Amino acid sequence: MAGRLRHSDIAVWALWVGAGLLGTLLPIIAFVIPLPLVNVNLSSFSDVYELTSILGGAATLALCQGIVLAMVIDRPSTVALMWIPVTVLATVAAYVSVMLWGMTVPRGVLSVSGIQDSLPSGFPLLQVIFALIGVAQAAFLGLAQGLLLATRIQGRKVLAVWFTANVLAAAVVGVVAGVRLQEPVPTDQLTVVAFLVSSSLSGGLFAAVTGFALAALVRRSDRAPRPAPA
Repeated sequence: MAGRLRHSDIAVWALWVGAGLLGTLLPIIAFVIPLPLVNVNLSSFSDVYELTSILGGAATLALCQGIVLAMVIDRPSTVALMWIPVTVLATVAAYVSVMLWGMTVPRGVLSVSGIQDSLPSGFPLLQVIFALIGVAQAAFLGLAQGLLLATRIQGRKVLAVWFTANVLAAAVVGVVAGVRLQEPVPTDQLTVVAFLVSSSLSGGLFAAVTGFALAALVRRSDRAPRPAPA
């Protein structure tokens, strides 16, 4: 147990939520806020900028999370060291999959207006679509990160717990985001501030849900019998 942070469930959860908030806000400050301050035309390489922002955000968030994992799991930890590349690769896989799905599915199926006409009035179709995309991306992350955690934390349900927590977190974030989209936004509200608040809420909620799962997995790891030294 040497080299391990003496922690409680609340401490693990709080550290994870803090990492989620910090890892969510830092990329926004670096990638989004400077844009109005410089005269740059992104129309010709918007896809490249979007992918760069996504990868930068995933790497920053994974770095903050990896630091927490190094604190609550034995150091040096393969899980903490591999968390960044695994997270980035899973993010790329999710991004490419969503892009390919959008390119291969017939336009008639993707017609929002056509689907909206067949649904009850007021049905939040766009919010549901964005929530489903978020759930799909979380499924990639949950699977990849869960497999990594399973190499360090004993138990057959590690992968299932982490995968479920990520999907549930994405669903919660999607529901809250959908509700917020229905609320009127004051015309005098600063766009950047509103985006920071929305992103902080989403990142904090996602980290809060997955943080409960991490705390439970770490507690199980603490209680698991260690192999006797040879």
